Amino acid sequence: MKLIIDIPEDIYNHIIVDSEYFTPSLVNAFKNGTPIPDNATNGDVIKAMFPDAEIHIDGNYVFIHHMGFWIKCIIRWWNAPYQKGGKE
Repeated sequence: MKLIIDIPEDIYNHIIVDSEYFTPSLVNAFKNGTPIPDNATNGDVIKAMFPDAEIHIDGNYVFIHHMGFWIKCIIRWWNAPYQKGGKE
């Protein structure tokens, strides 16, 4: 299951740094999560989700190579602001 929540960065850091004060399952959930920065672009989110992917920009297109697959997207989408699920 995927869950996206907004929390202030200082609280996130507090849970990670002072982990002995929180339940292990909560700390593990945060450590295994993928932080998405405020004002992220779609490209920022892709890079956060697939840190080992190769990214190549050629003109108006971005090519993403990951696990033997190539994905092509328009650079305009890559640079557009990321919208969390459910936002219009």
